[in-house]
Amino acid sequence: MTVRSRREPLDRKSPSDTAAFVSAKSDPSMVPLGRDECVALLRKAYIGRLAVVIEGQPHVLPLNYAVDDNGIIVFRTAELTAATAAGLAKVAFEVDDIDVERHQGWSVAVHGFGRDITHGIDPESERLRELPVRPWAPGQRDQWFKITPAEITGRRLTTAGSGSPST
Repeated sequence: MTVRSRREPLDRKSPSDTAAFVSAKSDPSMVPLGRDECVALLRKAYIGRLAVVIEGQPHVLPLNYAVDDNGIIVFRTAELTAATAAGLAKVAFEVDDIDVERHQGWSVAVHGFGRDITHGIDPESERLRELPVRPWAPGQRDQWFKITPAEITGRRLTTAGSGSPST
């Protein structure tokens, strides 16, 4: 999640105070995004969150990634990390950008299947391993995974008169 403003601590106002502030500012609108726009937004970002179940417990892991033109997500990790549980599993992946001050933003979710492509010799695996994935986490990150989307959805929150956020 990208947060545009961190200048002041959270103001713990009641939900009615917050609703009054948002309404006074302008009426919000939630707009669903088409697949092409979702893939374009995935391509703009480089940090997302992988959601996977490990031993019956949900885990959400931030990671660096790349995406191809078809919406296939690619990431690298170290051996035996929580992210390696994504191999041969149903997973979700989420990316967003939020403007806290303007109460605007977007979110894209990918639901699909993870697969280890570290040693894949098929043309797709070889092509995906050429994508620019640059992990920020320290250490060797030699395990390559892909998430093949079964579904890509997104939505944008805007306020009246503001147009689309600049994200």
